Amino acid sequence: MSRSKPFSLEEVLRDPRAFFAVAKSEGDQQVPDAEGVFTLSYRKTEAKPDSREFLAKGGSRN
Repeated sequence: MSRSKPFSLEEVLRDPRAFFAVAKSEGDQQVPDAEGVFTLSYRKTEAKPDSREFLAKGGSRN
């Protein structure tokens, strides 16, 4: 799901799963309200190292 405009608070409350899915696939999402902005970020847990990062660092040096 691709979004070019920010979610409204009403959209987030109506379909929170879509909001989370977009944050996961496209990056940080912002929701403005009358007093400021809420931001949702997604960060993978570091349980599995990324193979590209591993190779970029020169692989195993043990």
